[in-house]
Amino acid sequence: MTPSRSLARSAGLCLLALGLPAVPALAAAPANPGRAVFLDMGCYLCHGVEGQGARATGPALAPRPFPLAAMKAYVRAPTGQMPPYSADILSDAQLGLIHDYLASIPQGRTAAEIPLLGGTAPRPAAKPAPAR
Repeated sequence: MTPSRSLARSAGLCLLALGLPAVPALAAAPANPGRAVFLDMGCYLCHGVEGQGARATGPALAPRPFPLAAMKAYVRAPTGQMPPYSADILSDAQLGLIHDYLASIPQGRTAAEIPLLGGTAPRPAAKPAPAR
């Protein structure tokens, strides 16, 4: 077993031991072969299911991933904490599917577009107070 598969399998086993699903199940998630590879290879463990990243585990990859050539170069020979994924572990075709999946993730709304965060988006009409 390769080191990166061993790491992904160990992380999955830890999640199962804690009673958490190894791969998060998202209701009504569209079928996307790149998403399937992203989850199967354990990328979500560090980069989040939607590629959103986390300060402690891995950088955001979506909604605007690096160009495919740069992504491929980094995945094959990373300079940080990420384990390398050779073409034997993750093929160029699979890497392309992951890239397409990450590029398909829409940009999130800004704080200005979220009323709860002080945004100016239209708020639902207030309900009239009951008559006394």
